Amino acid sequence: MTLPTGAFGALFAALVAFIITWLVSFLWRLLNAPVSLFNEQKDRADLLQQENDRLKTSSIPKPVFIADIIIAAGVTPQTTNPVLLIGKAALNNIRLRIVVKHSHYVVGMGWSGWADPRQVELADMKDVIAGQQISVPVVSCLSPTDNSTTLMWGAADGPPVNAIKNGTTYRAQIRVIAADGNEQQPIHFLLIRTTSDERPYLVNVTKETDFSFISEWQ
Repeated sequence: MTLPTGAFGALFAALVAFIITWLVSFLWRLLNAPVSLFNEQKDRADLLQQENDRLKTSSIPKPVFIADIIIAAGVTPQTTNPVLLIGKAALNNIRLRIVVKHSHYVVGMGWSGWADPRQVELADMKDVIAGQQISVPVVSCLSPTDNSTTLMWGAADGPPVNAIKNGTTYRAQIRVIAADGNEQQPIHFLLIRTTSDERPYLVNVTKETDFSFISEWQ
């Protein structure tokens, strides 16, 4: 076959090149269609499974190990326990652990944000009896407090990293954990140190159920 020359030849060559390119592209899409469809369906199935798992988890009620919980704070300036968790045991348990996870807001040179959370054990109770009164220090100090006293998460003689800094906002989560690993619905709150001069004394606690960090700490 004699190929056309000149302008018509160039046009003809471009047309042939276009047809070849289109055919290659078409065949490539045709061959990869099953793979793309599989990946798309797999992604949809994964999303549906995740949503199903979330709904199952959210629909299962959390056990209640300690009922009628109150976070008592800012009541008096003369105390070694400025924040207390108060409640009543709802069930018999061979062991209950209570821990607090906390993080504080940091403002530095060119960066600000929440520090990595730390966990502090507040209590490790054995042979808990239903109806038993529970009173656990969440924040402590070594002596009746004034504005210069160091407040600590957990025990008053804990490590320095547990110290509560003046004028710093903390977000916190209290978890109640049974011997089998099951947990009660956690309690979330914000805490900021105040002064001993006026209410709320020494610390101010704000307890909510819709803090933005709750989903991050699930």
